[in-house]
Amino acid sequence: MLRLLAGLGLAFAATQSSAQTDSLARDRVVGALGAELDSRLSRFAEYGFSGSVLVIRDRHIVLLKGYGLADAARGVRNSAATRFEQNSLTKMFTGASILQLAAAGRLKLDDPVERHLGEFPAGKRGATIEQLTTHTSGLIMEGSDLAGDTREAFVRDIKQLPREAAPGEQYRYTNAGYSLLAAIIEIASGQTYEEYLREHIFASAGMRTAAFRDQVPAHDSLFAHGYVGTPAGLEPGPPNPYAWGTRGAGGVWTTVGDIYRWLVSVEDGAIVAEPQRTLLFTPPKPPAEEAFGWHVTAGTPAIRARIDKGGGSDDFASQLLYFPNERVAIIWASNNLRQRWRQTLNQALPAIVFGDSVPVLPRIAVLPRDVLTEYSGRYFSGGTTLVFRAGKNYLYAEANTLEVPANLMFFPEDRGNFTGYDPATRKFTRLHFTRDDRQAFVIDLANGNRVEGRR
Repeated sequence: MLRLLAGLGLAFAATQSSAQTDSLARDRVVGALGAELDSRLSRFAEYGFSGSVLVIRDRHIVLLKGYGLADAARGVRNSAATRFEQNSLTKMFTGASILQLAAAGRLKLDDPVERHLGEFPAGKRGATIEQLTTHTSGLIMEGSDLAGDTREAFVRDIKQLPREAAPGEQYRYTNAGYSLLAAIIEIASGQTYEEYLREHIFASAGMRTAAFRDQVPAHDSLFAHGYVGTPAGLEPGPPNPYAWGTRGAGGVWTTVGDIYRWLVSVEDGAIVAEPQRTLLFTPPKPPAEEAFGWHVTAGTPAIRARIDKGGGSDDFASQLLYFPNERVAIIWASNNLRQRWRQTLNQALPAIVFGDSVPVLPRIAVLPRDVLTEYSGRYFSGGTTLVFRAGKNYLYAEANTLEVPANLMFFPEDRGNFTGYDPATRKFTRLHFTRDDRQAFVIDLANGNRVEGRR
């Protein structure tokens, strides 16, 4: 069994102060490592990252800080106190709730789901609660259209639709399976899913900021606004109703600090006791890749032991990374998915903490608007057209057939050299306008190809 660091509870106890002095609600940069992380994240923010990040090492805060804007319209910045939609990190709370109810004798992990949800058709019986927690129940066909207005309608639709696979036969990650677990929690506990989490998860973990999606106020500066868009402009994220099919799988909003409180409380035994905690920190048996709402990866000589869980929607992303042997926890949340920073953050932040090399994004120069306007317009490469447009201190290309990415913002290093960075692939595209003829350009693509053109 992987063990979280012993003594983490000491750090947790130190956070149990009043809200005004809450050490997990104040931006902090500590020591040389904190300064290095802050410098890199500040550069990421210049390139488009927006969110909050917490890094813990040896039971101490190394970095806790917000970057970018929580509310672009009002200019409200993200901070340690900003609450984000956590999406699938909610599954951790659902999985632990199931373990609590098992410990209390309200259910058994090997119970067939029909014992709690009522009779299933003959061809869909036998899947267990534990198989729901490991995404191996086979109950829900991919792409199924399921009712979301009531628990009863949601469960009825799952009963009526075809089975995808025999119980335990294959792994397929599914939100709907965790909504079935939410239904089982309600039936086994006699409380609504939300009531159960508030009383038995959030309160036990000391989570001060946790709320559900349907409770989020429209204009509270402590709640981040979600954004999408293109280089042409930032746009508000789409509606995300809190309905069955997402309940139990997503919908919890909280801070990165309260996710840390959750991690600590699990280790301290405030959430589940042995032997349920043993199950929570044991890698699942194949074909499962996840159990009880997170991944557990055993260490090898080449791979660090890791516990992790990510969440995402159209406009929010979140991540928990825990390296038990190195005593490092990294938690981040983002509210701007015009660019998707998960791959960059999940690679760069541990690498910085562990002293591994990380590519440095070039410093961005600020150019006068008229210089960007001068570069804007139509160019020709052979018989093909490429159009550049000017954004706020960057250029971007319209859709084209030259393989020049239209999703990149090209930021200036100086008056003639621009860098486009794709955080989803961690690759660079370089744009250069010739010094002696600003009517010509060269682009070095991430795939090694080069595109040249002129007006």
